[in-house]
Amino acid sequence: MILEGSFGALPIEIKIGSTIKSRHLQPLKNFIAQNDLSLGILINNSNEVQLIADGILQLPATLV
Repeated sequence: MILEGSFGALPIEIKIGSTIKSRHLQPLKNFIAQNDLSLGILINNSNEVQLIADGILQLPATLV
């Protein structure tokens, strides 16, 4: 999903698992790079807010 506003574009990916393999982040990484964005968000069932890759912030689904 892409959230757009006065801040620009923010790509958001939602996964059901609590952990994610690096290879599953590649589409989000590619979108961020191709659109010259500084941040993407991954929402999943993790327990902590964490920067899981360069420019990708993980947010637990229970926070949103």
